[in-house]
Amino acid sequence: MTEIIVAPTSPFAVEVMVYEEDTWMLMSAGNTVREIRESSEVLERRAMEQQPRKPGELVKRGQRWYAIVHDLDRPDLAQDSMIDETLSAIFTNALAGHIRSMGIQALGNFNGSGSIATFVDKVRQEAPTEIEQIWIQTTE
Repeated sequence: MTEIIVAPTSPFAVEVMVYEEDTWMLMSAGNTVREIRESSEVLERRAMEQQPRKPGELVKRGQRWYAIVHDLDRPDLAQDSMIDETLSAIFTNALAGHIRSMGIQALGNFNGSGSIATFVDKVRQEAPTEIEQIWIQTTE
C-alpha cells in the first residue's frame, strides 16, 4: 500500500518532484537574473519559435517533472481533465522509471483554486502500489 503524506515539507527523501506548471512554462521560470551569453538575435528567434505545451502534458527534466495543468490562454486556467491526464502520465512514467518515492505539488491547488481533498482522493485512487511513498506538497 502506498503511503501518502500531505504537508508543506517532505518528511522523506523523494526521487522525483512534480511541479505544477502552465502551458508556457512561466511558473518555473523563476525570478533570478542570469548572465546571457547569446546574441539578442538568437534570443529573439527562440522567443518567436517557442510554442506552448499541451495541457495535460508531463515535461521531464531529470528529477524535476512539470505537470502542465494551467492554460494561460483560457479563463478557467486549470481543469480537472488536465489534472487527470497529467496524473495518469505521472504514474505511468514513475512506474517506467521504477520510482519508489515522489513528491507532487497539489495540482490545481498550488497555483490555483482547486480542492486539495479532491486531488488527494484522486492520488489515493490512482497511485500504483509499486510507488511506496507519495508526498503531496501543499502551500500551508
